[in-house]
Amino acid sequence: VLGAKQLCPYTESRMRAAIGLLSEGVKPGPVRVRVATNATDLVAIVFEEAANLETQPETQVATVLVCAPSLDESPLFFYAICDNIIETTISVLGATSIVGRAWFHPNYTTSHV
Repeated sequence: VLGAKQLCPYTESRMRAAIGLLSEGVKPGPVRVRVATNATDLVAIVFEEAANLETQPETQVATVLVCAPSLDESPLFFYAICDNIIETTISVLGATSIVGRAWFHPNYTTSHV
């Protein structure tokens, strides 16, 4: 779905992500999909998977897609969590070179960012 819908320019399929990121030192590999049931779960999963990305080779997982369907109706809340909690923490920890971040919301409009 990600590749076919072109939701992520770096994802070709569920088995091949991180396309075009070799210049950043990221080799193509599979996608792991996780589902967050609420905002707290979203944050916990992101940081759990960030730790996994640091220790696992790209051949096991190159990209993690975390879906949070319970936040579909609240794009501003979703972006607040992503930008103010997740992004800030990753930056403060100095982990931006390990964890590439991109937020996708089904109700995205440029007025939300």
